[in-house]
Amino acid sequence: MAEEKSNKIVTDECIVRADRQVFTSEIELAAALQALLDFRTERDHALRNAEAPLFWTAYARVRRLINDQTKTKLFINYRPRFRRLASIRVAIVPDDIAGLRRPEFEMILRAFEPYRRVHVELAIDFPWKRR
Repeated sequence: MAEEKSNKIVTDECIVRADRQVFTSEIELAAALQALLDFRTERDHALRNAEAPLFWTAYARVRRLINDQTKTKLFINYRPRFRRLASIRVAIVPDDIAGLRRPEFEMILRAFEPYRRVHVELAIDFPWKRR
């Protein structure tokens, strides 16, 4: 009797989606904040220099906003310390489970138009399987 080996290809699906995103803008901060109605300011503080006077942080202040429904956070760096920096640098950090939804993402980008995307991180989630 010849043993038959079954060649089963096991494929695990993974989910790939945009995670943290960073962009810069030249818009006035007050104008952008008026367009972000779903977000509330959680904290606004000065950034200390890590090793002053040898190292200066690029921006003097950071404002942290949060959307209480989606748990998306915005970190808005403003008051640049160097001439060539954009007036605002924004990092969008979505909730780990829910991720960043397209309507919310588009609303954030509209608030800071015109903008320049600087950095996009991808989240690659593999299913958890018990063996």
